[in-house]
Amino acid sequence: MAEASPSRGADWSEREVERTVADYFDMLRAEMLGQSYNKAEHRRLLLATLAGRSEQAVEFKHATISAVLVHMGLPYIDGYKPMGHYQTLLAQEVTDYLAEYPDCLERLLRTAQLMSQANHRQRAENRPNHRRRL
Repeated sequence: MAEASPSRGADWSEREVERTVADYFDMLRAEMLGQSYNKAEHRRLLLATLAGRSEQAVEFKHATISAVLVHMGLPYIDGYKPMGHYQTLLAQEVTDYLAEYPDCLERLLRTAQLMSQANHRQRAENRPNHRRRL
């Protein structure tokens, strides 16, 4: 059932943030497993549970979840580039979600480590060789 309509620009409720974080991690899980998903469909389904929020507000919230993950050193959904500031409540909900689903956190940590190793290898391969030839 939809909640009372928030005033424009009002802080997100704990329930709204919980739903949005869960939706984000559903998409991230699919992305990490190489499964296709439709961001617009996710957004439409989520909006049906968030009275008074716009598509742009949900997009921005997803981007701020990416920012929380970047701050934690974890991978994020490629299509939701990290956006600046985020609510303390949002960071807490992401932390709570990862505590409740440790398998998700483990996958994220493994992915972050693999990405770091790949970036390190790529930088090493692109470094110019300054050895003199004899």
